[in-house]
Amino acid sequence: MVSDLDICARITCPECRGSGTGFWRKDAVRGQGRELLGVTRGFLRRRGDHRLDPCVLCAHCLVPAQEGPFVRERSEA
Repeated sequence: MVSDLDICARITCPECRGSGTGFWRKDAVRGQGRELLGVTRGFLRRRGDHRLDPCVLCAHCLVPAQEGPFVRERSEA
């Protein structure tokens, strides 16, 4: 499934500072826009928003999440 992913983004809640990751596939419909494949726990698609690229909300605060660059965290080995 990882090979199908075009966009990974760090998503954060501006209210409670919760963070997670969103996964999208680029050019999903006739080369236009992107399609949300999923988000990590703590975030959800806005109820009734059936667009391919919907508004993502914090599940706790129900405010729109902010999208930023994906940064892989390194573990100390």
